[in-house]
Amino acid sequence: MFRNIGGKIKTLAALIAILGIAASVIVGIVLMISTKKLVGIGFLVMLLGALVSWISSWGLFALGENTENIAEIERLTERYVLTLERMEQRLQQPPAGGAQSAASARRSGADPAAETAGPSAAKDPRPAVVPVHDGDRVICPACGCNQPATRQKCWQCGQEFQSGGQQTS
Repeated sequence: MFRNIGGKIKTLAALIAILGIAASVIVGIVLMISTKKLVGIGFLVMLLGALVSWISSWGLFALGENTENIAEIERLTERYVLTLERMEQRLQQPPAGGAQSAASARRSGADPAAETAGPSAAKDPRPAVVPVHDGDRVICPACGCNQPATRQKCWQCGQEFQSGGQQTS
């Protein structure tokens, strides 16, 4: 009974408009036929009655449209909440293989970028390059990323660094 209520309200609005227009036309014709003096009034009843019936159905039709839109918003919101809950569950799961978190890896001195880079980092075909040193920072010659001088590999592009390098002023 209450499924697709917005569509039912819109159908009711159309039905009320059609019945109002039909009633206005019938009353106008009856007025025009009954006496010759009421022909003008009968014509006005036909036109204005049909117009008023049509315009008055707009409010009910808009209510049906809004009801449909709210139902769609509710459906999409439920879907997004489920998606967010799944994402939250995935984020709370520990990484596969028992890998350390980036924070604990930093504390232990391990390179978190090397751990999270995956198998492609170990098979990097590019030769190691000499980074440009700028005080306690290095600049990757491959991509220009500025990072701490303690890095052995670029954070951004994964380029391996050779020891040494140019010192800038």
